[in-house]
Amino acid sequence: NIFTPNNDGDNDVFTFANWAQAVATFECTIVNRWGVVVHIMTDINDEWDGTDMSGDPLPDGIYYYTYMGVSTDNTAFSGQGFTHIVGSGL
Repeated sequence: NIFTPNNDGDNDVFTFANWAQAVATFECTIVNRWGVVVHIMTDINDEWDGTDMSGDPLPDGIYYYTYMGVSTDNTAFSGQGFTHIVGSGL
């Protein structure tokens, strides 16, 4: 649950794409520790590069997310978690 958006080509984004099989719809909202929305994913294959809604790099730290979606067999799912940004350079 750690990613390093430092443009070295290794572990630069946070994504759910590894779990994309059999997902029909998906949405994920990522917030900072104060609950401010910093990114929204609207597809299971979307990626977050550690920037805010304006495209500005975010500082190292913990970011929280909630997600929900529907699988291809019409089963709803949801969850929450956190990820760390490490080595952003800020």
